[in-house]
Amino acid sequence: MPREGGAARRVGEVAADVDRTGIAGDHLVWSLEKGGGVYRMPLTGGTPERLPGSDGLHLSAWPWAHEGETGLNMTKIVNLETGRASAVAIPEGVDMMQCHPQWCAGMRDSRLVVQRVDGSARRTLPGTLVRTGFTWLHGDRFALFLLNAPDRQQPVLYDLSTGTMAAIGPVQPHDTSSRPSSALFWGDGAERTVLNLKAIP
Repeated sequence: MPREGGAARRVGEVAADVDRTGIAGDHLVWSLEKGGGVYRMPLTGGTPERLPGSDGLHLSAWPWAHEGETGLNMTKIVNLETGRASAVAIPEGVDMMQCHPQWCAGMRDSRLVVQRVDGSARRTLPGTLVRTGFTWLHGDRFALFLLNAPDRQQPVLYDLSTGTMAAIGPVQPHDTSSRPSSALFWGDGAERTVLNLKAIP
């Protein structure tokens, strides 16, 4: 449908399971759940085309894609516009490593490990911080974790660059958009609290 509103219309069909979608200028882009591969099609409709150099890749946040399926280590980060690829420096024993273009977070022996893509600034987080589901990265540098307190589990927003965190409410799940949301929201009924990650300095 048009950005300014109006009726939705079908522009094409994909005969495969799609894991992520996004918008790249005047194109719709997506990656496939099984085996990866990134495709695009004009928003006006047309024939889907596979992007060169995208074999085995899954969308992260356009123009970025990664090698490695959900729940597994991301081993490579690729800019699909420039072709630039960066290998993820995965420490021994770490799994479920997820990455932004700059920051990563994974698990080792039930402890969260955060670092830059190249392995620098690596640190192991306190055992009181635990993962949330299979995906936890948001915005450009944030992650959603749980603070495992004796009396309750408190959702927290963790800043990977500074190590600071803030208590938030139980965040509502998002859809399959490839871009990690820069707005988180929580609440019940008609009232919602919205946190704009881009407003955090």
